[in-house]
Amino acid sequence: MQRLNLLPDYHLNYIKGLTKANSDILEYGHEPLFVSRKKPNRNKVALVSGGGSGHEPLHCGFVGQGMLDVAVPGSVFSSPSAMQISNAISLYCGKDQDVVFIVKNYEGDRMNFEIASELITQHTAIVMVKDDISIEDNSKSRGISGTIIYEKLLGAAAERGDTLHQLKVLATQIEQNIASLGVKLAPPELQLDSEQNVVEFGVGIHGEPGIDSKQGSNCQQVVAEVAQSVSSYLTLNNRDNVLVVVNGLGGMTSAELYVIFEYVSQYFKKYHITIRFSLVGNFVTSLSTYGFSLTVCKMLPSFEALWSWPVKTSSLRW
Repeated sequence: MQRLNLLPDYHLNYIKGLTKANSDILEYGHEPLFVSRKKPNRNKVALVSGGGSGHEPLHCGFVGQGMLDVAVPGSVFSSPSAMQISNAISLYCGKDQDVVFIVKNYEGDRMNFEIASELITQHTAIVMVKDDISIEDNSKSRGISGTIIYEKLLGAAAERGDTLHQLKVLATQIEQNIASLGVKLAPPELQLDSEQNVVEFGVGIHGEPGIDSKQGSNCQQVVAEVAQSVSSYLTLNNRDNVLVVVNGLGGMTSAELYVIFEYVSQYFKKYHITIRFSLVGNFVTSLSTYGFSLTVCKMLPSFEALWSWPVKTSSLRW
């Protein structure tokens, strides 16, 4: 079946539809293009994120109470410009309001948010998301599905009144306790449990190839290998409580993602690791890639209250 052609103006029309459908909590600016909370709270640190379109609902879908204040989208897989970012902040944030940028570790995003931080008058901090464990060099590690954990925990902390310094400390704690790994299965016409599947481990969210590929593994074997990689990276043991995010890359059904979560649950139960919180769905996508990523975060006691903090966005609410 042929897919609907969403281009041109894909990201603009997406934002128009998103804000109209959630007009009680969201609004958007057109020049420059950005999404913001409808009711600003300028008595707290503002959380700002953004990046290329094609990863929806990230980032615009996580604007709202308890998460982001502003999201700045670029074109598909392209960073927003530094001027777009700085102008959005000038229009939305108070002139004396501190700002935290949550930035996925890609060259374009990193460069433009760093330049934007120099163009504005507010005090700023840049939180670089580097949760992808497929790249050994931490400085080059990419930001993938763990981004939503940063946005949720930091968003809750900002909502309760944490300072810029406190948010920077929290971001460091998150980085030390989080790991993600992405998987692509091809061709997508095959069944999830087919042993004919070709599996790529360590794929990025812009179509970047994996670091390893295998053929002949069924779904349970694939999930066990991913869970083992993430667990080893975090040195998990039977005293640990964890948050598990099974994130679809855009091409998997919700039923398939819950099958994957069931296999993750079985793996952690075998090793007596407690899944304290979980999230299953399409949150950080790569257009319609048939695959998933697994993110695991050790839940420190200080994290639990922040994860449970009320949130009201178009894509995450409790």
